Amino acid sequence: MQAKKFEAKAAETRTAAVAAAKIDLDEMAMRSQGLLDAGRYQPANEEGLERLAERYYCSGALPDSYYPPKNGNRWDAGWRQAGISKAYIVMLFGAGLGILPSLAIWAIHVINGRPCPSADFMWARMLATGILRRDDFSIEASRTACKIVIGTRTRPAAERLVVEAKYEDFKHLHGKDNWKNHPEDMLVARAKSRACRRYAPDIFAGVYSAEEMRSGREDAAAGIYEVPEEMLPDESAPPIPAPEPAQEAPVPAKTTLTKEDLAALMARVKGASDSITPEAVEAMRAEVRAFEGVAAIGFPKLLEAWSANEALGPFEVAP
Repeated sequence: MQAKKFEAKAAETRTAAVAAAKIDLDEMAMRSQGLLDAGRYQPANEEGLERLAERYYCSGALPDSYYPPKNGNRWDAGWRQAGISKAYIVMLFGAGLGILPSLAIWAIHVINGRPCPSADFMWARMLATGILRRDDFSIEASRTACKIVIGTRTRPAAERLVVEAKYEDFKHLHGKDNWKNHPEDMLVARAKSRACRRYAPDIFAGVYSAEEMRSGREDAAAGIYEVPEEMLPDESAPPIPAPEPAQEAPVPAKTTLTKEDLAALMARVKGASDSITPEAVEAMRAEVRAFEGVAAIGFPKLLEAWSANEALGPFEVAP
């Protein structure tokens, strides 16, 4: 009898220990947000964000869409500025959603000149912010339809948000590779982006996913009005020409350069800090290049000092 009581007490203790150790996924996710707080790693101001965008461009770490087409010169001043500007806008848009610049450039796409997050990323932000709980929704998906129900446990049936996407409604897209090969994934993406706008308009009002924007014109022609017409490209407008190369800063005459000029420029190159503006970088670059080929002047030493400076290193001296 005593042994049975002991076993019962031990079983009760084990049950209590298991219950105490059980981790609530939402609680754990919210605790992790402090560790993943993007604000700790964001540039402090727009100037810092622009420098970061330029460094990403110069490093080649951006997706291919930020650079000119094949055989194009990515160091051409026009293309370079266009890629840096696009990265800057995407990083700024990502900061508004609370994510790191390094994630923004991969999770947010620029389509028709607008930043467009993927549907999966929009859904992930709803989970990460706590607006949507992990036990608050269900997703039923197949190759023919996707149905998302939000509020499955915390709300009465009459108050649940139901969003659907049916394969037959997208007949105009069935010829595209993604719809032919991955119809279930495409339907889930459409349902997720719709649910995000309806359930969290404070974050996603007017935000359309990359999947929606890529087929916006086809959807409108088929009578499915996902993306407003004003967000679509004007087909009657002439194509946008390639960016024009920026005007090079004037190069000082080489005949007037002296060792004293070299020493002064060397001091400025070594002392350049993160606060230097893009215009000042261009002007200093022109001064450094002016010493190339000048007899008895240490042009290689200038290049070495330039590369060693963290603020100037991402900017190449060569045009």
